[in-house]
Amino acid sequence: MSIDYEGALYWKERTLQLVLALDKVRDSYVDSDAPSQMFNAFAELLRDQLAAEACAIAVTDADGEIAYLANAGFETTEAQGLCREALSRGGTGPLTSARWPHTLGIQIILQRYPLAGLALAREDAPFSVQEVGLLSVAESQLDSAVLQVRTLAELRQRNRELEAIYEIDRLRDTVARESDLLSGFTSLVMHHFGGAFGLIAVCTDDSDDYSLRADESAMDLPQAVLDAICRTAGKVNVSQQIAPPVEMQDVRLLAAPMVVAGQRYGTVVVGREHGFRVDDERLIAAMVSQMDAALAEARAMGDWPE
Repeated sequence: MSIDYEGALYWKERTLQLVLALDKVRDSYVDSDAPSQMFNAFAELLRDQLAAEACAIAVTDADGEIAYLANAGFETTEAQGLCREALSRGGTGPLTSARWPHTLGIQIILQRYPLAGLALAREDAPFSVQEVGLLSVAESQLDSAVLQVRTLAELRQRNRELEAIYEIDRLRDTVARESDLLSGFTSLVMHHFGGAFGLIAVCTDDSDDYSLRADESAMDLPQAVLDAICRTAGKVNVSQQIAPPVEMQDVRLLAAPMVVAGQRYGTVVVGREHGFRVDDERLIAAMVSQMDAALAEARAMGDWPE
C-alpha cells in the first residue's frame, strides 16, 4: 500500500494556512466593540477556504439565544435553522437542507459547553474527508474566540449595569422632589435603552390603580393609550416584553415591576422600534432594583402623594 506523501503534505499546508488565517482574523477583531464583524470575517474566510457557496456561524449567549449571526451566502432564516441544527448535535456531519445538495455542519464547543453552530453548503460536489478535517481544525480555533467574545460581552454588560445604577444613585442623592425623581428615572431609562418611549407608573397599593405617573416620549400618545400600557404593565411580575396597544404596533415594549419586600410600588416601561434581548431585561431589572428602593424610601419619609 503506497502512501500519498504529496497529498498529505498538501493538506498539512492547507491546515497551517487555515490556522494562521483564523488567528489573524481573531487578533484583528477580538477586542472590538463590534464582534459581529469578526464572525462575519470568519464566515467569509471559511467559505473561501472550503470552496463553499455559503457559510454561516450562529454564536449563542449564556442563555442559549443567538447573540451574533454571521451569514455569507444563505437566506437569513435558512442560516439560523442550519446553525441551530449544527449546534444541537455533536461532531461534524451533513445538515438538513432542501435547497443545498451538499451541506456540512459542526458544533463549536468548549469543555462540553456548546458555544456556536457553523454551517457550510455548496452545490457541485460533496465535502471530502480532508475538508471535514479542516473544519474540525477551524472549530478548535473558533471556540477560544467565541469564549473571549462572551467574556468581553459579560464585562460590557456588567459595566452597563453599574453605570446605570451609579446614575440612579446620584439622581437619588441630588433630587428632593419625588416628581423630579420619577422624571429623572424616566429620562435615564430612555437614555440607556435608546428608547422612543418611557413611562413609570406608580401605585399606592398592590393594585392597578396608578396615582402618579411620569412619561417621556417622542410620540404624541393619547391618554387612553398611556392608560392601556399601564394596565398591561401592571400585571407583569418579572422583567419582560409586553404587547403594545394597537396604536403602537411598530414599537416594542419592555416592562419591569418595582417591588420591595413583597409590596408593589409600580412599573417601569420603555419602548423602541427594535426588539429587546435578554441583556436588556437584565439591565432594566438592575435599574428598577435601585428605583424601587428610592421610591420606598420616599414613601417611608412621607414624600408620597396621598
